[in-house]
Amino acid sequence: MPHRRQRQERRLTLPWLPLFLMLMFAIVTSILVIRIHQGGHDGLQPTQHVRIKTTVVNSPAYKRTVREVELTIGETSTDDDGHQNQTDSSFFDCNRRESNCRYFRPRDFYQHYFSSVVRSRSDNSTNITDDDDQENASSYDTKQYDEWSRDIGLENSNLPALTSLYWDWTVHGDGDGSSSTSNGTSLTQATVASISSLKHQIEDAIRQHIQLPHNLTYIHVHKCGGTSIQSDLRGRARRIRNDVLRIHVENEQQPRLFEVSMHSDVQMYKHSFGGGSSQKKQILDEKRLQHIHAIGNIQQPSSNNTRDDGSIKSTSIQHPIFTVVRDPVQRFLSAVQQVMHYNTDFREKCLYEPPTASSWILWGTKAEVRARGEEAEALARRQTIQCAIHDVQETNYRGDVHLLPIASHFRLLDGANRNDIAVSVFYMDDLEEVLQHLSGSRSTDKIEDNGTSSSTIKGIHARDRSDEEYATSPTLAKLSIDDINEEMMQQVCTLYDVDVALLHWLGFGEEVVARCNGL
Repeated sequence: MPHRRQRQERRLTLPWLPLFLMLMFAIVTSILVIRIHQGGHDGLQPTQHVRIKTTVVNSPAYKRTVREVELTIGETSTDDDGHQNQTDSSFFDCNRRESNCRYFRPRDFYQHYFSSVVRSRSDNSTNITDDDDQENASSYDTKQYDEWSRDIGLENSNLPALTSLYWDWTVHGDGDGSSSTSNGTSLTQATVASISSLKHQIEDAIRQHIQLPHNLTYIHVHKCGGTSIQSDLRGRARRIRNDVLRIHVENEQQPRLFEVSMHSDVQMYKHSFGGGSSQKKQILDEKRLQHIHAIGNIQQPSSNNTRDDGSIKSTSIQHPIFTVVRDPVQRFLSAVQQVMHYNTDFREKCLYEPPTASSWILWGTKAEVRARGEEAEALARRQTIQCAIHDVQETNYRGDVHLLPIASHFRLLDGANRNDIAVSVFYMDDLEEVLQHLSGSRSTDKIEDNGTSSSTIKGIHARDRSDEEYATSPTLAKLSIDDINEEMMQQVCTLYDVDVALLHWLGFGEEVVARCNGL
């Protein structure tokens, strides 16, 4: 029998008429059709069509986003464009054929880089022979590894900085006062019996609507879009909390209406939030380590999640942890812009400004004056970059997280603390897609990122120092990879050799790797 919706009619007096018209004008409705796969649930047909009606309601007493989700039986598991729907975690599943990410295990990479690069360099310089005592050789390796770890920032307590999003829901039954969370079994026995065949449908509808795993952690690799990603995670959690889902389910036996309350929060795990006592920082460090331990335990391979060769089918279903990396040379220039903004010593030592206008600059035609001015500005940028390179070499990256190599940001995830964690790593070119997935929105804008130029995507590069109104100086605002000559390029590639090797390990940045390795 068709379901009949009861509508409550309200009489509006004349004074309420303007408010009513304003309310109606503020209502925005969109329809999103999602098809969800239902295989594996007894008594359910293989595929469900989920129709989600979104209505934004604004009134003096009530301002929430209400989504009405209608489930109907269907025949196909593809959307209107012919594409298969992703699960709530598949975007971070790097084993997906169309995935842009790569799984990265820090421990495997560190061991590979140390044995193939660091130790070989050291062996050549110290002339280690096969006759050396095995115990001494092992002690020597440990010492060299510790020194290398310290040099690239793997002992910097400020790393890593983690941001974790959590979301959940509570389903309210057919007006009987019972409810159930996604992780609990608080439904009454009568309610369980009445909706057992629909419970999985409702849960899958909610997951398809949110399109994010219940737990998601981001590793903030500095100067790789981190501010934008953290902003989107906080914004998404806020929108999830403000959602009330009304799921209307029709079948031939008994129509049902469920109201779903959403819960979401974002937690940051880092060494310091801008000061604090050593005791407070120790507590924060312990919380961060516990969070990493939890992810490592969740991601431990199981018999149903491991292939015959031992490789992982998917870790993102459990608790994905992800990040974004970029061209080390472009990242270095961006870091110089930011660090000079707040580090007075670095700025006073290495920031060169072109000479002010004088007779020798202004003499001649407009074209000649402009050419001399541009030449003076270009010289100031090259001098700034060259000084910054030497300073970072001498001060060991100044111990600043923005200047430290990308590889250092995976500290504590290298298996040394019982954590064998797979990280879903995206390249900077895919930042727009990552932000769209996290925010749950779409954009037709394009990213135009050359390492310094601002993007047209709203929210990207929220701390973009290439904006002259925001940068410390015009020289910093215009820093570009075009200002780097071959000698400086070699120096930067050597300075961030571990990051070049990391990109090669991941299969990212072929042009970057070829450029540095070809020097």
